[in-house]
Amino acid sequence: MKLEIPEGPFGAYIFDCDGTLADSMPIHYAAFLKAFDHLGIDIELSEEVYYGLAGVPVAEFAQYLEKKFRTEIDSHQLDEVKSKYYRESLDQIQPVQAVVELLKNTVGKLPIAVASGGTRHCVNRTLKIIGIEDLVDAVVTAEDVQRGKPAPDIFLKSAELLGVDPKGCLVFEDAALGIKAAHAAGMQTVHVETHPYANSAW
Repeated sequence: MKLEIPEGPFGAYIFDCDGTLADSMPIHYAAFLKAFDHLGIDIELSEEVYYGLAGVPVAEFAQYLEKKFRTEIDSHQLDEVKSKYYRESLDQIQPVQAVVELLKNTVGKLPIAVASGGTRHCVNRTLKIIGIEDLVDAVVTAEDVQRGKPAPDIFLKSAELLGVDPKGCLVFEDAALGIKAAHAAGMQTVHVETHPYANSAW
């Protein structure tokens, strides 16, 4: 994987977690499939559909599936069951090597934040599993902001915690929603292409 880094200078790097630092999207996908089976939701969720909706909150994800497959889904129940299966599989997560190496090489040169739409428990656990929990200066999760991606809140909060002007931040993201959020925050982006179908629904 080759990362196309735009010309700086930059005051900080901000990294998404799932699909960017951690190759965790296949585990999320498997957790959804298990949740569908557990809840008796008769949907054949293809990788193309799933990865095409990368970064979409579960409530919106469920609404999309309801419309596409003409069915009814309890998004809260789906979120609860899917999250249970995902937490049980966290130890299977592998790093996205190119991005993690870049982060490690940036330590001591620029402040670093992780901005994720996941829960703090899962994000912190993921960072520990891939060996970078002590290398970042700030972690911002869905629990720290009122609006998720594509709103800019999570990236603006990250810049605030790092003490850096948002326009001086470079964001690393795999999902269209995250890229939209970063641009809304006035930040430049690097698209991390970890999966062939990512963002195809956008």
